[in-house]
Amino acid sequence: MTFILHTFVCGSLSIFFYSCEKPSEEYKQTVVFGVVVDWETGIPIENAKVAMISVCSGQTYDTSIIGYTNTNGYYEVSADLYESTYDPNVCYKALIVQSPGYYSIGLAAKHGAINECNVRLIKYSWIQFHFVNSIPYNNSDNINLYVFENGMAINNNFTFYGTNVDTTIVWSVLPNIDHRLNWSVHKNLTTIFFNDTIYCPSG
Repeated sequence: MTFILHTFVCGSLSIFFYSCEKPSEEYKQTVVFGVVVDWETGIPIENAKVAMISVCSGQTYDTSIIGYTNTNGYYEVSADLYESTYDPNVCYKALIVQSPGYYSIGLAAKHGAINECNVRLIKYSWIQFHFVNSIPYNNSDNINLYVFENGMAINNNFTFYGTNVDTTIVWSVLPNIDHRLNWSVHKNLTTIFFNDTIYCPSG
């Protein structure tokens, strides 16, 4: 009963960290500015998308205000306070920072104030698998895969059936930690279970 599972390279393709300093002085606008950089290198990230929306008691209001970082990783977004009934004790501005190859993050800024929010994004890694049914039995042959990080399954129970399985899958994972792989192979009314661990660095 042979079903070949080739695990390939873990490569770079992000988690996040941020800080916000919120002065107590109130303003007529909500302003958020700061710098977005790579977590490991500190290099500014250009063209990162920064979106700001209003959130009150769990409800989202108004259209997103969109901004982008410049070549120095600097961004600034602002919104007028049309919402005169908003209570700053229960309302805040939600900031979403996105950049290709990095995990998106969300953070809260003080409503009706000037906020400095400096963001550090971590690159994510990827795992590539190649499944081959090298000694097929019949069309009921199947292989089932789970990948766990920090004890939790991170994919949707990949299952492949048949005698002609020759499939490659790729998905992103958190960097700099071990990922536990559990898979099973079913052929001729027999199931065999396997497991392995792979470490995926970032960068």
